[in-house]
Amino acid sequence: MKRTFIVGTSLAAFLFAGVALAQDVTPRSFSYVGSWSSLLNYRSFEEPFWGEKITEATEGKWSADLTTFDQMGLNGSEIFRMLSTGAFSIGTTDVAYILSNAPALGGSNLPVLITSQEMANDVMAVYRPVIEEIIAETFSGAKLLGTSHFPQQALFCRDAIANMSDLNGKKIRATGRSVAQFLDAIGAAGVTISFAEVPGALQRGVIDCAFTGTLSGYQAGWFEVASHLYTLPVAGWDFILTAMNGDEWNSLTSVEQELLLNEVKQNYEIPAWEGAAAAYEEGVNCLTGIGECTHGTAANMVLVDVTEEDLQSARRISVEEVIPLWVDLVDSETVDRWNETVGQVTGLALDSK
Repeated sequence: MKRTFIVGTSLAAFLFAGVALAQDVTPRSFSYVGSWSSLLNYRSFEEPFWGEKITEATEGKWSADLTTFDQMGLNGSEIFRMLSTGAFSIGTTDVAYILSNAPALGGSNLPVLITSQEMANDVMAVYRPVIEEIIAETFSGAKLLGTSHFPQQALFCRDAIANMSDLNGKKIRATGRSVAQFLDAIGAAGVTISFAEVPGALQRGVIDCAFTGTLSGYQAGWFEVASHLYTLPVAGWDFILTAMNGDEWNSLTSVEQELLLNEVKQNYEIPAWEGAAAAYEEGVNCLTGIGECTHGTAANMVLVDVTEEDLQSARRISVEEVIPLWVDLVDSETVDRWNETVGQVTGLALDSK
């Protein structure tokens, strides 16, 4: 049975609402800053939605000027801060990029807790209200419009590895504070380096391995400088958030707000979640040549599947050594809400301070 991601009202109801409400919107032009221009989420979901679908849904009354943070020469960490100042209307960025501003967001993807696409969907469903509040409080009333994620992450290594113990002593590009802390706990060195810099860093030996989504790594050509692909789910699902400047959101009528949220859910969010879910296997196929690759010529990386022993060891290290560090960063109310939401999905209860 095909799973529909991000539970919501029926498509028919949303489509009916969109047609009815489009008559009541005021002409507007938004400025939109998207995620990495070369990757799946922007090319297949963000650009079509903000470039075409929102205009179609409003019978031509709404349009958006599009760019991406990498096209602006940014690394993604600045996007919501700039959004809060009114530099642009709507922005999309990776949760991992904004943890320094809002550590509580890290509760959505603590290392080794999310181990399947279904769990990722369930985690976002229960933690989304918390994320929405954090975004509003941290970024001057910004409104969370939608979520997505990059394909499930894997580890790209320049040289041969066979298991988790082989990571000891290696310099590894981490995607966020908790991932870096996990790497430190297993004897590796977590390195902060931008996505765009990874191929050169791998080639020069600045780093030995790097985490990213499987299809993302293929589209960025990481297979040209990495030989082994290790599926340890440390970095999990790299969640993406789309938010609107608070003042601009408040300038919309309630009818316009409803239309915008409905359209984002049906024509961006649901397709993006489903597309990212399928992209993990597609990425593995394209990187290793094991299965069909519809995105180009398959590479020949060596696939290193994670063993149950390594998975259990990684979870123990995360629970005992890494997650307590996140607990120390946030207040007891955040921990309590995590236990009531993500904790129920993952089967882990954290001690409040």
